[in-house]
Amino acid sequence: MKGLSVGCIVSVITVLAVSLSAAEIPSLKDLAAAKGKYFGCAFDPNEISNTDFANLMIKHCSVTTPGNQLKWDATEPIQGTFNFTQAERVIKFADDNKMKTRGHTLLWHSQLPNWLTSGNWTRESLTRVLENHIANVAGHYKGRLIHWDVVNEIFNDTDGSFRDTIWYRTLGEDFVSIAFHAARKADPAAKLYINDYDNQYTSHVKYKSAYNLVKKLKSQGVPVDGIGIQAHLSLSEQPEFHTFFKVMEDYASLGVDIAITEFDIRGPTPFSEKDLEIQKEGYRTIVTGCLATKRCVGIETWGLADLYTWVPYAFPGLGEPLPFDKNLQPKPAFNGMLEAFGVPPVKLPTPNATTTANITTFAITGTAVLTKSATTRTTNITPKPTVTINPSPPAVCTPLPVHKFDSINNLLGGDAGTGGTGKYSVKNGVATWTPAVDGYFYTNLYRESVPSVSQCRSLKGYSSLSINLKRTDSAAVTSIQIGLDLGCGTSFKFTSLGTAKVDGTNKIFTIPISKLDLSKVKAVVLVNKGVKSMILLDNIEFKC
Repeated sequence: MKGLSVGCIVSVITVLAVSLSAAEIPSLKDLAAAKGKYFGCAFDPNEISNTDFANLMIKHCSVTTPGNQLKWDATEPIQGTFNFTQAERVIKFADDNKMKTRGHTLLWHSQLPNWLTSGNWTRESLTRVLENHIANVAGHYKGRLIHWDVVNEIFNDTDGSFRDTIWYRTLGEDFVSIAFHAARKADPAAKLYINDYDNQYTSHVKYKSAYNLVKKLKSQGVPVDGIGIQAHLSLSEQPEFHTFFKVMEDYASLGVDIAITEFDIRGPTPFSEKDLEIQKEGYRTIVTGCLATKRCVGIETWGLADLYTWVPYAFPGLGEPLPFDKNLQPKPAFNGMLEAFGVPPVKLPTPNATTTANITTFAITGTAVLTKSATTRTTNITPKPTVTINPSPPAVCTPLPVHKFDSINNLLGGDAGTGGTGKYSVKNGVATWTPAVDGYFYTNLYRESVPSVSQCRSLKGYSSLSINLKRTDSAAVTSIQIGLDLGCGTSFKFTSLGTAKVDGTNKIFTIPISKLDLSKVKAVVLVNKGVKSMILLDNIEFKC
């Protein structure tokens, strides 16, 4: 291939089992703090007797949650008699190690003491019981906890209606406002959350129920400060970034914070290499979504290492949901989070067995870089000199997920906009565009939560933009101008980055952008000049 020379070196290496020391592993809490977020983990008090595990939590977690010790059966096992012994073990450990604590939970349908579930309650008597419990539990820790999950899992999985519980049967939906008002009275400084699982999908009834209820409660003056997304996920069921980000933005539009409260990704054990990669992508997606949402305050995993996890007890045959393994070593999921934070991955421990592998190294020169596909090559485009120059671009950025195309109607938070002239279709994440002569294709970016800058985001610190393009109707060359819409709000301000010569070969066009002023970017725009042709578009990616 012209302009390309490749040298090949083949070597044989032996890979031995190794463990990483704590000093070799970046601190998740420090990386999160640098982005204005927290990273935390839940645990039970018996786990801190394992010194190595305790030290792992101290290194990585700035926030913690007692896994079970603040629930009703633990704090009020006998009516009117309160016990904080086990909860205090967790909270004292947090205080001693400069961690903050989330309280979980003041109202739930599960883990209730027998005296409560078997009682014959009236509306008045159960209201007194609920208010007294919250006054004593939240009041006991007044000023010591940053959040309370005031109500937990109150919606049905099937239709999003209120779950049939002792609370709803006796108090109707008023139990929610009663609990929030009591919690605010007991601890005015703590942020108050409604917490649930499966509320991270736009297609799930719980997302709609949570949104509508919080909107209603806020209009009534009920002190709801945040929505907790548990994010108990599985290998086979994870949100795509654009749907997850839309959920986050929709919740934030209600004027509340969002917290990822119980994050893990379970699967059949043992995990294969493919399973680990799927899990890694899920961890990267959730962390990236939080980082991209200003009102997302932080991420907390339900546990930290596979040595201690609830999953096998609740889902026999499933497990390994956390970013560290049973030996307290980082997994690919850990590197997925590092990628989201914009730092290099760590070299993971090798398998226990000794492995011999043939490693082929390619030395590549020239302007084209071979990829895994023999039919794909990367072509660098020199940007036009007329663009605005920023002499001091930031050195770091938060990686964005690769933009796969989806619904043509998903304008906000989605990938493919409806502004293109001509026709196009979407299948399996790839868009086929048949433009009119002098037509354009307009692809929305994921938005930041910036009320004063509608539908824009900052791309400061990014080094390059890449996009796959191929002409599918012939092998002839078509000139496609690649640019950005820098006009925020309803205005359109096109800035050309360069021209791509597109033919019948699948190519990745890479454009340097590090010297551009990209503080307010609305969209990637492709402009077709003079030729009506069919173009295949795939994988728009901004790289750090």
